[in-house]
Amino acid sequence: MGPDVLNGIDNPARSQQMSQFFLVFRTDLFGPAEDLRARVSDFASTIAASPRRPGVDEILLPGQRGARVARARRRDGIPLSSATLVALSDLASDLGVHVPDSVSG
Repeated sequence: MGPDVLNGIDNPARSQQMSQFFLVFRTDLFGPAEDLRARVSDFASTIAASPRRPGVDEILLPGQRGARVARARRRDGIPLSSATLVALSDLASDLGVHVPDSVSG
């Protein structure tokens, strides 16, 4: 956990020292779906409104940061480094694929 979790991007063959756990609920056992949605929404609002430590701008729930990033990337595109753009442009050229000026810079 924490600092013991290794970066699997740089070396995907190496163990990342982590695992997953999945828990599934039958939400219908908690009552009507609309009631459960309202209770969860109220709970999320309570958490987000909790007092924050100095330097903490907001409290996010799991998935909120990722959802923001996904919306921004759908709207603005996926940011790529200059080196990646050059490599992709070179590969496209090698394969005879036209790269629009708006992509190649």
